[in-house]
Amino acid sequence: MYKKNPVRKNPRAEHAFSPWGKWEVLLDESRYKVKRITVEPGNRLSYQKYFKRAEHWVVVEG
Repeated sequence: MYKKNPVRKNPRAEHAFSPWGKWEVLLDESRYKVKRITVEPGNRLSYQKYFKRAEHWVVVEG
């Protein structure tokens, strides 16, 4: 069955759509990456923990 907005698995992707919303890479440097994540109303992200990288989140709206 065809998915309307399939999640892209390409690690070098610059943007993707998913069931919860979308994300796009704003800046990709050798030691860090900046993404804009948009979560659609009524959806949520899953909690994940990474041992080899740190994440910093800033909520802009909502």
